[in-house]
Amino acid sequence: MSNDADTIPETDALIKYMQYFTSANGINYAAITANMDVYNRSSLWGKSQTVEFSSIVGIIKRSQTAINNTMYAYSGANTMYRRDFLINVGGFR
Repeated sequence: MSNDADTIPETDALIKYMQYFTSANGINYAAITANMDVYNRSSLWGKSQTVEFSSIVGIIKRSQTAINNTMYAYSGANTMYRRDFLINVGGFR
């Protein structure tokens, strides 16, 4: 699981991620990513991140999944990867 230093996952995030990997279709999932939300929206930086996450990132995710129900770009800010998939493509040895 990868998270940015300023990312605070929900307390049950690990359980939610694992539900995808252990579901009937879970064997086909190489990675799971979550939608991001900005905790501090009062600053200018927080407001700009809110716009970025809710529009740009959301549009990219929806566009990718609309084409063939597959995502090919995941946010490094909050993603869990299947170890066996990474090893099969030459990563994390």
